[in-house]
Amino acid sequence: MSDICCPYCSSDRCDKEYELSWKDERFATYHVARCKTCDTGFVLPLPTPEELDQLYNSLQYHSEDRSTIDFSAASEKEINARISKDGSIVKKYHPHVPPSGHVLDIGAGWGTLLKYFADRGYQTTGLELSAPTAEFAKNKLGLDIHNIPVERIDELPDQIYDLITMRHVLEHFYEPTKVLASLSERMGDNSKLIIEVPDYGSFDRKGYAESWPAFAPYHLWYFSRASLQRLLQDSGFEVLLFHTFMSERIFGGSSLFQRIGRKTLNRLGGKHLFSGRSIGLICQKQT
Repeated sequence: MSDICCPYCSSDRCDKEYELSWKDERFATYHVARCKTCDTGFVLPLPTPEELDQLYNSLQYHSEDRSTIDFSAASEKEINARISKDGSIVKKYHPHVPPSGHVLDIGAGWGTLLKYFADRGYQTTGLELSAPTAEFAKNKLGLDIHNIPVERIDELPDQIYDLITMRHVLEHFYEPTKVLASLSERMGDNSKLIIEVPDYGSFDRKGYAESWPAFAPYHLWYFSRASLQRLLQDSGFEVLLFHTFMSERIFGGSSLFQRIGRKTLNRLGGKHLFSGRSIGLICQKQT
């Protein structure tokens, strides 16, 4: 028996699998453990809300986790390219993405995904914790963005959303089941929920080991396909489609070998053999 208790299922069949470092001396060392009963990974020690705030404001967080284009200084071409790239979500989860309706994006960032939907006639609403990016999405892209956490979703107008998107957000919540319950209240029988998270069961996690880019002390949970499906089923959702991202370790570049490898794996349906950092799914409430 282990002295570690799983924060999800309370099993004591848990092992520390990684000892990791963080450049900020306040969080120099932390661990990732995995439960053998429910296959859920989790961070040790669990940071306090005050520590989480410090982590999100650390230089390493902004240099690594936020190492994307600063769209406040980007050209129209760069912004439009990102909007088009984010719009590939429709292809990934086809045919389950509603053709019209109201979209809620949680963790909307610069608003480029919502802008894709808005340009195609959807009503759109976003939640974003970063004030500068929320202001950009509101003022530059003309979107309805609220600078509040999802725990305060009740402050939004009473609205049933046809599609809710939550990309690389779920792993940050202390209580993901409560978040999913609050989203369920904003969904109708035909509404859909898209979730993307780091894939703890991926080929890349095993290949990169301690250097896996998704490791961070503010990622409180590490889901595999099995544990993510269990969480959703326990929360009253039915998974309609999983999407497996391809290995960045092997096929992440643009060489001829990598392009041929990506196309071959796609045609053979073997992406799961060389899965990348993330996993995604689209689901609906259980009937």
